[in-house]
Amino acid sequence: MTQEVLDMGATRVVIPGNLPLGCVPSYMSAVNATDRAAYDARGCLVALNLFAALHNAWLRRAVGELRRAYRGAAVVAYADYSAAYAATLDGAAALGFDERRVFRACCGKGGGGAYGFDVRAMCGAPGTAACADPGRYVSWDGVHLTQRAYGVMAELLFRRGLVHPPPINFTNSARA
Repeated sequence: MTQEVLDMGATRVVIPGNLPLGCVPSYMSAVNATDRAAYDARGCLVALNLFAALHNAWLRRAVGELRRAYRGAAVVAYADYSAAYAATLDGAAALGFDERRVFRACCGKGGGGAYGFDVRAMCGAPGTAACADPGRYVSWDGVHLTQRAYGVMAELLFRRGLVHPPPINFTNSARA
């Protein structure tokens, strides 16, 4: 798909990496591991994060190959979603998120176990509701981020150097 866009004349392409899947409520809920050894110090599932890291390593390599193949493009960049998401989790309190809810979905069945996610009662289904304070949550529905979390991620990606190479040179005066 990226090659097609570049072949059509795109000059700036940003390719996102995967989130650390072991930190995403829907995946954490699906695995529902009870062994503490399955989790890292952050509270995320190690095996899923290793899988996502392997995917991202291969993707970064592929982005490098695209960059070499399409030298006429101004930028073919890799966006490190994994690092941005990890920084969001690690800095949750300082960023205004509720540290106790970083792995909990804001919208859905509510009960949904430790992560507030139930695949049979996802956000928007009858009997589900959204939390009163979505800006304090990282996850909207166990799969997607809240608007506030997406904003934090965008800041980290584009203004804090987590897109390689930077697709645009942002000035500090345009900070959101």
